[in-house]
Amino acid sequence: MLERFSTGATQVVAIAQREADADHAESVDILHLLRGLLSVDACGRRILAAGGVTRESLTSRLPAAETRETDACSRGFSVQAKMVLKQAWLEAASEAGSMVGTDHITQAILKNEAARTTILSLSIDVDALDRALELMNPTEKDRELPQQYESVSRQPASKVDRELRYR
Repeated sequence: MLERFSTGATQVVAIAQREADADHAESVDILHLLRGLLSVDACGRRILAAGGVTRESLTSRLPAAETRETDACSRGFSVQAKMVLKQAWLEAASEAGSMVGTDHITQAILKNEAARTTILSLSIDVDALDRALELMNPTEKDRELPQQYESVSRQPASKVDRELRYR
């Protein structure tokens, strides 16, 4: 599935995985995806910054992680993180020929009720994030056309589910 992700979106996922490793978390969750978005200079970071979210403010509000011995290779994605990544993929698929960008990941986070609840629990203004996303100029969004594929929509959603299961 990551072959359908832009360079920035792929970096977000990789950083989220490293953040989960650093937290000794059982899985990559919404907070790790948010920290990944804030770490990559792309559209998602600009949307979060316009909504007043910074890495420092997000990190300072994170709950203390329990130390767990988890093999990094077996660490997967939480149910919410999988749903967000799948929704990001579907958003990109609706724009024929578009790869998943950091804006799609951000948009998917803001559309997911569980993710919105997580954001609200961190005292982050979700409405400000929604406005920032709406105001984003379409030319500013992450858009890399797939080189080996004509359209993202040709890959069935069930394949996305299978690939996320092994991450």
